[in-house]
Amino acid sequence: AESGAEAKLFTGAWLGDLKSFFDAVDHDTLDTAADKHEFPKVIYGCGMAQYQAPRCLQTKDGVAEVLHPTVGILAGCGLAKVLTTLYYLTPMDEFVKRHPHITTTIYIDDIHLSCSLPDRGQVSILLSLAVEDLCQVIENELHCKLAPGKEAVVASDPVLAEDIRARLGPLAGEA
Repeated sequence: AESGAEAKLFTGAWLGDLKSFFDAVDHDTLDTAADKHEFPKVIYGCGMAQYQAPRCLQTKDGVAEVLHPTVGILAGCGLAKVLTTLYYLTPMDEFVKRHPHITTTIYIDDIHLSCSLPDRGQVSILLSLAVEDLCQVIENELHCKLAPGKEAVVASDPVLAEDIRARLGPLAGEA
C-alpha cells in the first residue's frame, strides 16, 4: 500500500484462512492433480500410503471397525507442503488467469488477494469479484471452506476499505 501511495495507486487486500485445510484435502482430487502434473509416482505413492493406511481403534476387549481414509493429510509431514501446492495448482492457476489485476499469494491455508490501481472504485470491484470467485473455487474445486471470522480487509485508505467491506459483506471479516 505504501509503494502504491507513492505511485498514486489505491491498494486493497483481502486475507482469508481455510478451515481445517489439512483435514479437508480430498484424496481423489489430489490423485487427479498428481496425474495431471506428472508428479513422481513413487514419491506420491509413499506419501499417500501413510494417509490412506487403514485405521482402527483397539481396546483391551475389542477392535473398532477399520476405517479407510479418503480425505486429509498430516500437517507436520515433510510432503504436506508439496502436496498442498499440488492440490492448489490447477484451480489456482485458472483463478489467476481470470483475475489478471489481482495479486494472489498462498501459504498452505492462508490466502492473500490484493489489487493496486489508480482508480479506487476499480480496486474495490475487482477485489470483491475475485474474493467471490475464490470462495467458489474453495468450495467446489478444493472441497474446503473458509474459516469463519478469520477474514480481513485492509486498504490504502479508509474509504476504500469500507467500500470493499460493504461489497463483501460477511466475507470481509470484522473491521
